[in-house]
This record gives sequence, structure tokens and C-alpha cells, in this order.
Amino acid sequence: MPRVVPFVVIATVLIGAGALWFSRDSLLTRHDQVTPPISQEEREPARPKREPASILLKKLLEGGELPKLTPEELSAHVEKCGHSAASLLAAWQLGGDPAWLDEATQLYPDDPKVALAKLSTFKELNEDSREWIERLKKNDPGNAVGWCYDAMVAFKGGDSAQARDALAEAAGRGRFGSSFKEEAQSLAAVYQSAGYDGFVSEVIGMASVPLPQAQLAQGLVKEAIAVLGPGLEDPVIQNLLAISRSVRGQDHTAPLVMNLVSAAMERRTLDQLSALELIPGTRKFVLERLDELSQERDTVKAVVGQAAPLFSKLNESELRQYLRRSAVEGELKAMQWLIGRHPEVK
Repeated sequence: MPRVVPFVVIATVLIGAGALWFSRDSLLTRHDQVTPPISQEEREPARPKREPASILLKKLLEGGELPKLTPEELSAHVEKCGHSAASLLAAWQLGGDPAWLDEATQLYPDDPKVALAKLSTFKELNEDSREWIERLKKNDPGNAVGWCYDAMVAFKGGDSAQARDALAEAAGRGRFGSSFKEEAQSLAAVYQSAGYDGFVSEVIGMASVPLPQAQLAQGLVKEAIAVLGPGLEDPVIQNLLAISRSVRGQDHTAPLVMNLVSAAMERRTLDQLSALELIPGTRKFVLERLDELSQERDTVKAVVGQAAPLFSKLNESELRQYLRRSAVEGELKAMQWLIGRHPEVK
């Protein structure tokens, strides 16, 4: 099961550590490790079900863990939902028991979210993963992730021609990954079913969403450069840049960490060109775009640095507004709104 990181501390922790923008080979190690199921003995005592969301958020910011649900609570939710694909995946993500994912793959082998979950468990892409790549491509043809996995398999297998074709297919899909909002809602529903307050459940749900495809995205650029070598052809450059844009999303409401991954992918791709070259397919010089990315990096770093101390001080009303704005406008704009309400941090 992919390790998860509270959504409001992702940017703070990663930027504070210099990981996302300055260490291209290890952007999301915390998100994408596979961890063993959590035994009953390792579980912490349940926290009060009515703990205010602002207090919960403060604990998360101070390094606390998300409230853990018991196997009985997870089972009750799955039963309540009729063993739906969403409930089984949520139980697996929150509890770590592979039996939930196994049941999901048996009952819903053609559900693209099940395929994405299954693919996230493979440490190495092999013949066993091929079945799930093909299922993902067939059942979610608008999702670039299936073809990104396809390209990675081809690169690792030494088939550069197939890898190029898969990159071109991925670049034309326009969407990357599954819906963050839908996954957050599915996870929140489990906590609400277990008796947690609705808004607290929403906060926990958003904090619990794993982002395993981020590791795939950053690894794809690295693999393409390693296999195809310096001097990438223009079509490959264009395809990698298109994939990086799809990682960021079209409505700018993807988690901030995905925007940072997208920018890192784009920068690494552009580094293969001369600064005074035109970016293939555009009228913009590489140097211009690199300057824009640097400005974006500085803006994000400054905004996160100013907003981070505020999260532990939010009352529930402000937290609700922040989450709503994050969902509609994206985390960065929500943080800028928050800073505007607290001029003392400027």
C-alpha cells in the first residue's frame, strides 16, 4: 500500500527539505514506498471521534499520524457499501490488508481504479504487471498513465521504438491519473461510517489520498533520457512536455505536489536542449521557459513558507474555507487567500 502524507504538509515538508525542486531523482519517496499491512498490535488507541478538525490538523502538522481505523470498522464500511470497488480500495489504502485489494481485483478486474491500485504495488514492472497495464488502457483510454507504464516497460526491455510509440500515445491522452477528489471522498466516507464528524472525515480523507503515479511520471523522463541519450528528437521532447502538462492537470486543482512534479519533469526535459533553442512546437526559447519555472518555484516556496505557520492557528471556519478554495482554485491560490487574511505573516 502506498504510504500517504497529509496534504497540507506535503508542500511544506518537501520544499523545506529542498526535495521537490532540487533533487530530481527522489521527489516523492514518501508517497510511493510499499508498506506491509499494519498489525492489530501496532495500532494506536482510537482518537476521540469528535476531535475538532482544527485540532486534528494541528496534530498532523506537528508530525502526528492520521487516526487509524480497526479492521472491524473497515469491514463494516465494506459491508455497508456492498463490497463496492471504491469501498474495497479505501479499506486497503487505510488498513493495508492486501486481502481487500485481492477481492477488488477479483470482483472488479475491469475497473480502472482497481488497475491503478494494483499497478502501484509492483516494485518492478514485469509480466504480471502487463495484464493490469492492458486493462487500464482498455478501460480508461483517456488516461495517460496506462501508456506511461507501457513506455516504462518498453524502455526497461530495450525496445526504444515501442517506448517512443507509447510516449506519443500518452501525450495525446490529456489526463493523468485518477480523480483526487473522488478518492478523497471515498476515504472520507470510511471515517464517517466509523462515526467521525463529517468535516473531520473530509480533512482525513484529503490527507489520506496516495499519489503513486507521481513516481511513475518522474521516472519516465529519467528513463527516456537514460535510454535515448542526449539530443532527444523533437517529437520525444514534445511528448514528454505534453505528459508533464497532463500531470499538472488542466484545471489547476491537482495537489500542489503534482504541480511540482510536473515542473521538475519539464525542467529536466528542457535541460536536454540548448538554452537558446526554441522549444519544439513553440515560439518560446528554452531559457524563457526555464526562467518562468524558476519564478514559479520561488513563488511556491515563498507562499508555502508564509502559509505553513498559519495552519495550526486556523479556526474551523477558516479551515472549511481553505479546503473549499483548494478544491475549486487549487492549493496555491488557497494559501495565497489565507495569507491575505493574516497580513502579520507577510
